[in-house]
Amino acid sequence: MPGLAKKSLFVVLVTALALVGVSPALAATSPTPPTPSSSGAPTTPGDSVTPGTPTTPGAPVAPAAGLVVSTPAGTLPAQPGTVVETWLRIGNTAATPIDVTIVPATVKLENNGVSGFSSKEDPRFAGQITLSTTNASVPANGYTEVAVKVAIPASLIPDVYVLGFLVTPAATGSSVRVVNEIAGLIALDVPGSRDRKLIAAWHDDTPWIIFSDHPSIELRAKSVGKSALQFTSEDAITGFAPLSPANKRNDPLLLPAGLYRDVSVSWKAPWGFGVHTATATLMYPQSQSSNAQIVLKKTVLVVTPFVLIVIGGTLLLIALTIVYLVFYRRRRRAKVLQRRQDVIDAAVAAALSAAARTGVVDAGAVGRAGAGNDTGASINDAAAAALPSRLANRNKSSNKPREDN
Repeated sequence: MPGLAKKSLFVVLVTALALVGVSPALAATSPTPPTPSSSGAPTTPGDSVTPGTPTTPGAPVAPAAGLVVSTPAGTLPAQPGTVVETWLRIGNTAATPIDVTIVPATVKLENNGVSGFSSKEDPRFAGQITLSTTNASVPANGYTEVAVKVAIPASLIPDVYVLGFLVTPAATGSSVRVVNEIAGLIALDVPGSRDRKLIAAWHDDTPWIIFSDHPSIELRAKSVGKSALQFTSEDAITGFAPLSPANKRNDPLLLPAGLYRDVSVSWKAPWGFGVHTATATLMYPQSQSSNAQIVLKKTVLVVTPFVLIVIGGTLLLIALTIVYLVFYRRRRRAKVLQRRQDVIDAAVAAALSAAARTGVVDAGAVGRAGAGNDTGASINDAAAAALPSRLANRNKSSNKPREDN
């Protein structure tokens, strides 16, 4: 019995190790799922976008008409009472020239970097924005640069101000056309002491177990001060089993006052399982001379569906092995008990037969009948104990008077 149990458990362990060993190979050959995208891109200087879509300043976006608008990346220093000179660069990726109109616009910043635009001029800068031209012809596969001058009102308090510009292809012909607009963003930084404060927390629905080898969790950062701020984030992933990347630094994000931004923390678990701790560190300038940071940690269990199948299969195999061993042991015990009973019955029957012939009960013969089998003295004792009762029953039946017919 012990040898069979050891052999069965060895088979179970070898099978489990073989199944787990296949998991990394299959995980390595499986296609990489797309990285989850957030609901909006960062709103930082240099953006050019189609109005109503998430904005990523500094990364030009071209609409269907083939227009591309570029603006300076980063914020431009803007001292109240001075004039800031900058530019808009309008590119044309089409094979024919495009005539466009350029007008200042009001930018409505929303959560998660989404921007809305109005063709009306920003009332804070009404009459303070001058363009070198409001109509331009952009050559095929070329670009045109428009000079921009902004007079900074003396009444502006220290903060970051985002200006918008709408570029619209001119309609040609008498037919009705759907015109694509594209916007450019320019950010002005009015220096001075300001109230910056950032709070952050993991989403309430962040799971503690993730069924993917490309886990991703999100946190929400919100600007609760009176001034806009720019923050950067760093991700560090630690824990059991290999993972990548272990550390990652993200691009800085501009967060206006009162708005929030969802930040994704993602990594790869090559083995398809593990207990991982994600640490997100958010850093931002709290004042002109000091920085602040927020550190968030979250521990999750990462398990891919394939690993679940392997674990479930291994547990099922172990359970079946245990059931088999229990059933085998009970069956073997039943056979031993039956064989013991058969020997006892045979010994008693032999003793009764001898007693019937001689009239003398030889208990030693009963003992000798059971002594040569593997049940040992227990059968001898059982047979000797059973013999008197059987003899008594036999004598009782033999002394019963017969009825004459």
